[in-house]
Amino acid sequence: MTTLRLYLMVILLILPAYGTCLAQFPPESDSSFSEYLAHDSALTEQVRGSYYVDRSIDSIQSQNPTIALFKSVAIPGWGQISNGKHVKAGAIIALETTLIGTYVHYRNKTEDARNAFENATLEDKPSLYNNFEDAKDQRNRFAWYCATMIFISMFDAYVDAHLARFPKRHETISFNIGPTPDESVRVSLAYHF
Repeated sequence: MTTLRLYLMVILLILPAYGTCLAQFPPESDSSFSEYLAHDSALTEQVRGSYYVDRSIDSIQSQNPTIALFKSVAIPGWGQISNGKHVKAGAIIALETTLIGTYVHYRNKTEDARNAFENATLEDKPSLYNNFEDAKDQRNRFAWYCATMIFISMFDAYVDAHLARFPKRHETISFNIGPTPDESVRVSLAYHF
């Protein structure tokens, strides 16, 4: 039964993609794929003066967005590292490991509170039940935090992989925060033209 469900899920995932490919090149159409590409390159020539058309795209440094998504699910920060976003990867690794560690701590605390409640005398059970409920609430809260952080990191890797193919524009606006010689904080916003 599990194998049948797996096959049905694969078929349901592949059919829409196959239908989309067929919709782009219907069989009754007399144009071929090479004619389609020639038409597309003619459109590109018409908009030759725009910023994005004149810039080269480095496809070697980009990765498949779906692979980036699954890398980020498998290991915290792996999708961001593959996209070249090392600072973001460090932040995600730190956040996810902290949240997972806290979740494991409260999971163990919940199990200990449950065992203490089950082995307690009748007089001690109300206070021990409150301890168990508090630990369980914390465990559930951090489970949701972990799931949310993993969701955010995997789709961040997915979007970054898509945007990696876009040309980079030079920064014209910069925002800096830093110390001054008299030990105060300086905030500056600069516009370069």
